[in-house]
Amino acid sequence: MFELRPTCCTWCACPLSAVVPTTDATGSAWDAFGGAPDPYVSVVVNTVTVDTPTYANDTFTPAWNQTLLITLKTTDVLDVDVWDSDGVSDDLIDGLEFKSWLSVVKAGGALSGPLYPGSTTSMVYAIAPK
Repeated sequence: MFELRPTCCTWCACPLSAVVPTTDATGSAWDAFGGAPDPYVSVVVNTVTVDTPTYANDTFTPAWNQTLLITLKTTDVLDVDVWDSDGVSDDLIDGLEFKSWLSVVKAGGALSGPLYPGSTTSMVYAIAPK
């Protein structure tokens, strides 16, 4: 069981994997010449990007399996966004805002499935105390 403290503490946030749709919201390919996206995850706490793991090259099914150490308070808002790395201008693939990220921890620490209702992007994400 996780011990939940109302003050700051360090958490292990683990973006594990995702399934990205074959086209963007407009029906276009993610990359030039019809290439697959280069997905990465951006972890944002209260509108400040705190960490971004490396991107997965040319894939619709990225697996990161990286542990990010982030400091969170129980009142913080945690955003997890999946992006396509294009070098100059990255494209947002999808995102999810946890206004109550503690509910994920209390439910066992893992989130799996569509990023939001009706989304065609799915993700597996885990969070646990350090």
